[in-house]
Amino acid sequence: MRLAIDTIQTAAGPLQIVQVDSESLDLIMTLLQEASDWLLSRGIRMWRRMHTAEGRAFVAARFATDAVYLVFRDGDPVATFSLRWEETTMWGEVGLDGQAGYLHGFTVSRQVGGQGVGLALLAWIDKQVEVRGRRCLRLNTTAGNPGICGYYERAGFRPCGVVSHVLGGMTQLYERKRL
Repeated sequence: MRLAIDTIQTAAGPLQIVQVDSESLDLIMTLLQEASDWLLSRGIRMWRRMHTAEGRAFVAARFATDAVYLVFRDGDPVATFSLRWEETTMWGEVGLDGQAGYLHGFTVSRQVGGQGVGLALLAWIDKQVEVRGRRCLRLNTTAGNPGICGYYERAGFRPCGVVSHVLGGMTQLYERKRL
């Protein structure tokens, strides 16, 4: 089931943001796998488990805890993300402070890459955080990936520490106060 939420204007054209349920899992997995393959082509081993049954189960579990979204351009999925309002796995007790929204699985297809879609979606997500009365948006990403870390820092996120990821490796925590 798809629940249309909003339409935003971008350099890539109008994008429809839709809250989805588990019936959209295949579309989400395709976007995540595409991103994983693109990263690997650049020498970055990130999100490889999205090609496994374990990765599929990990993403499917988000439907129980998160609001999950797909973003469409002309009917084709071009981005996905999920939002939750508590996050203790990476953020510990801070994740229960009621001050933030937590962004997960933020993925923009290469079809619209470099056209400001990611920044436009982050601005839309900030509005959702504000509507909920939260003061900031938090996320985590692979530490040691200068490309993605630099992207978030240029987008106004500040580093908040590095923690061990439950699946191994290190994770960089980021926070951005509402714009």
